[in-house]
Amino acid sequence: MTSPSQAQPAPPSHPLMHMNFLFAGMGTLLLGPTLPLYARRWGLHDAQSGMLIAAQFAGLFVGAIALFSSLRRSLLCGTLVVTLSFLGVALNLSNPHGFVLAAVLLFTLGLGLGQITTTTNLLSAISVRETRRRSSALSLLNFTWSAGAVLAPLVAGLYIAHASLLLLLLTFALCAMALGLFAMRTLPATTLQRLAASAAAGRRIRVGPLLYFFGLFLLYGGMEATVSGWLSTYTLRYTTIGVAEAAYCTSFLWISFALGRAVCALLVRHVPDRVICLSGLALATGASACLRGAHTSAAIAACAGVVGLGLGPFFPLTFSILIAKRPSAQQAGAATSNVGLGSAIFPYATGLLSTHFGSLKIALLTPMLIGLCLFSLVFVRARQPDA
Repeated sequence: MTSPSQAQPAPPSHPLMHMNFLFAGMGTLLLGPTLPLYARRWGLHDAQSGMLIAAQFAGLFVGAIALFSSLRRSLLCGTLVVTLSFLGVALNLSNPHGFVLAAVLLFTLGLGLGQITTTTNLLSAISVRETRRRSSALSLLNFTWSAGAVLAPLVAGLYIAHASLLLLLLTFALCAMALGLFAMRTLPATTLQRLAASAAAGRRIRVGPLLYFFGLFLLYGGMEATVSGWLSTYTLRYTTIGVAEAAYCTSFLWISFALGRAVCALLVRHVPDRVICLSGLALATGASACLRGAHTSAAIAACAGVVGLGLGPFFPLTFSILIAKRPSAQQAGAATSNVGLGSAIFPYATGLLSTHFGSLKIALLTPMLIGLCLFSLVFVRARQPDA
């Protein structure tokens, strides 16, 4: 008898899943290269700029855990919230005191993006049973997200140089609306319902292992968001290039990030997950340390590229290891939501440190220290017999 998973294709194979992930990658990472423009428009210091990053990623955290019982509804609601949020941020640009409203709108933007990415990742993971095939499938799907992250600074740079920030935000609002309308017509609701039932049937894992994954995702989100969120500002502050060129520098981070996930999808069938994780974390941590000593755009881009290459495989591999333990859908969603929480806490803390010490270079010790913690956690766990 043909199993349900054979009777219908899993949602990740649907083009809409990859389109949503491409857009989600662009939407999530758009703030980094445009952050200097918001800071200039409203006269923000680093702590306030860090608050904008924190607001968006706090929204991602809430969106990841505030899913509807209908996963289809979560995806549709996510695209609607993202559309309205981008439109709101665009209209708020003309407000000379728009900082507080911008933080609120970025929170709702993150909420919508969190619903889209968490639902898609969860459905992708539970649709594949074998661990290495699941790791490969998740790496490919998250490669699509990374491709969007690569495009974000490139698109932002083009709009900043040749058009305007307002037009950039309106374009993203229109794209989100188009994705929502396409989803209403094409998304296979029956497949989503079947996989949602499969996820609900998962057994609950013990609190100790679950907290371990909470910590991993929290630190991972913090390292990724701190480097990506502050990279353009750091480049502008310690080199002589302009805003558009600084945005292009960020693309090196995400090109390598995508490359790391693409290579991971091939390697994971032959190399143990944790070997890839540890090697990548070692690279990313070392490059984070070197970033603080880089004073040219080329050196900054090179360091950022190595960070992305090393950090790229971490999320899909770690999420695959979590799913292999068969958590409930609620536990899996709660675990991945910590990526958003870490992405909110650590970039904001970096801004506070930069303001306190009067040096963004000192504050950027944060991602290096996070990388050391991540490496230690994975290394110790990998040495345990039941890891």
